[in-house]
Amino acid sequence: MDLQGQNGLDSTFREGWRSKNWLGVIIAVVLIAFYCDLYFTDHLSPVAEALGLRNKWFVYAALYTFFMGVGAVYYLRKHGNSRYNKYRIATNVAVQVSLAFTLPFVMPLFFGASADDAWKYEYFAASIWPLDHYKLHPSVLGAVPLIFAVTTLVLAFVVAPLAAYFFGKRWYCSWVCGCGGLANTAGDPWRHLTSTSTRSWKFEKAAIYPILFLAIGS
Repeated sequence: MDLQGQNGLDSTFREGWRSKNWLGVIIAVVLIAFYCDLYFTDHLSPVAEALGLRNKWFVYAALYTFFMGVGAVYYLRKHGNSRYNKYRIATNVAVQVSLAFTLPFVMPLFFGASADDAWKYEYFAASIWPLDHYKLHPSVLGAVPLIFAVTTLVLAFVVAPLAAYFFGKRWYCSWVCGCGGLANTAGDPWRHLTSTSTRSWKFEKAAIYPILFLAIGS
């Protein structure tokens, strides 16, 4: 293992919040409870109104962006001796701030959209099919502005396949995707808990295809 890989590992299993002991379990339970509350209640809606945000999802996006930024600082302090990591993490945060949070917030304002039509302009260019496969539904393509519909199709069927062919799937998962961005930053303290067995690798490799089928079918 190189020095970068060893950097910070000495304390990994001594810090309870990064392991499977009671403190780590509490963190997991709190996060699960938060997401259940986010998806199934409107407790964050008053917070959104107080902050001048359109809905609870922008509160979530703001929190998401904040913790990604904090996680980026944490990650780079431990693994920032690699120029590749610096560029990758900087790209993760930049995409999240610009394309995932700012762009969806300002686009409806720019077009003067009403509250009912705001969703048509909350365009997240970094969230392309199959992560956001609903954008390819005819009802959505027919409702959004033409430029958004064309951009969605080009990203899904031209840009994404070509980028995957030349750079592998990491161009999206490791550099652009918000899910990967949070995992790379705020999620890094728990990366060592991921199973590294051959069985897990084989399952992941095989699961890609049925998930792709379900994404297309839905």
